[in-house]
Amino acid sequence: MEKWGKAEARKDKIVGANIIGEAVAAVFLSALLWFFVAHKLEETGFYTDEFGILEMTLMYSAGFLAVALAVLRVIIRRRNMLRPLDMASFVLFAIAHAVLLVRFPFDFGHVADVLPSSLQWTVEWMTDTIGALILALGIVGGIVGALVTLLIYLGVREGLRSSAEQQTQPPMSD
Repeated sequence: MEKWGKAEARKDKIVGANIIGEAVAAVFLSALLWFFVAHKLEETGFYTDEFGILEMTLMYSAGFLAVALAVLRVIIRRRNMLRPLDMASFVLFAIAHAVLLVRFPFDFGHVADVLPSSLQWTVEWMTDTIGALILALGIVGGIVGALVTLLIYLGVREGLRSSAEQQTQPPMSD
């Protein structure tokens, strides 16, 4: 694992196209978050009466945290420094999806209502069953994401520590 950790540590700095990728992710996640916030603000009927404070807090905070982390990666340009927050984000994502799946405060018959009519076809095919499946996949994805991120974090942390120790040791004399 040490060798793998060192290899991953060399990719810790975010440069070039990866910065652009993180910026695009931040924009995409912001648009997705706005899509769901717009449903609440416009009272489209997408959220049922069961969409209370707990559901709203979990759903929107998971979205806000994901956007904030993408923006932070663009600013800080380091991956491993933010991985503990990434793990927290994945856990929050899984918890939010689990609560939303159990309570299911949605009516997917209204999912397209906030979009212009020319774009409604992109999501109007979604049903409550498909929404529930997406939530279930989100639970699995959140758990797997948290575990993988933990392993990467520990491996890279060790790789960075090992690289730093090698750079600070004086050369050996014969």
